[in-house]
Amino acid sequence: MKKILVSFVIVILAVFSANAQHFSGLKVEKYSFDSVYPNSLRSVSGKVTLTVSNTGEARKVKDIKAVAYRNGVPFINGTCSDVSFQRGSKAYPLTGTVSLANGITVWTVIKAALFFNASEYTVDVTCTMTHENGSTEVVRKVGVPISNYIRR
Repeated sequence: MKKILVSFVIVILAVFSANAQHFSGLKVEKYSFDSVYPNSLRSVSGKVTLTVSNTGEARKVKDIKAVAYRNGVPFINGTCSDVSFQRGSKAYPLTGTVSLANGITVWTVIKAALFFNASEYTVDVTCTMTHENGSTEVVRKVGVPISNYIRR
């Protein structure tokens, strides 16, 4: 079970990191997964280190949440720690938690992992971004195919 949920925590954390590329001036240069540990049979947490180049303004991203859908049905929920991106290139440690959505059984996850098809999955990501001038905006990416974030 741990290996199956580890693969999904990696996908969700990759979505968080790849989502940063949509923000003006931010580019994820690389990322590495430092640890993954179970919280329960239905939830795992992990730590990822992102190296981000920021040519734009400094900004804080908080309240990072994601829902992965399989064939339009909520499958996995994820959250990620807040991060403040400074100008320049820097490594940022992030922690995240992924849990199975209500109604999703461990057996469903095992079958999904055995017959994984990226085209069946989409992700909704939301976060709040605070700019240097103090203004805030809620950023939403809805229905993004997971295949956009999987390296081929």
